[in-house]
Amino acid sequence: MSMIQYDLTPILKQKLYEHLDITYLDITNDSAAHQGHRGDNGSGNSHFTIIITANDFKNISLVKRHRIIYDTLQEFMNNPIHALAIHAK
Repeated sequence: MSMIQYDLTPILKQKLYEHLDITYLDITNDSAAHQGHRGDNGSGNSHFTIIITANDFKNISLVKRHRIIYDTLQEFMNNPIHALAIHAK
């Protein structure tokens, strides 16, 4: 049984849309697949995959794209998010 108390996905989407000129965004909560693993904090919001395309990413490196996303979601990193897989174009 999942211990999820709330779904962080819409909050993450809102944050990203507020800060970036997004043309495509898909966020998947992968936390259920990591229940009981190291990094699972029981919140149901510990592991996510983000697939994103944004006009802000034109002509900048992949590392900088990731940094922009991490900076935007900083308040959620480490608590509750443990792992974030990013595919940014």
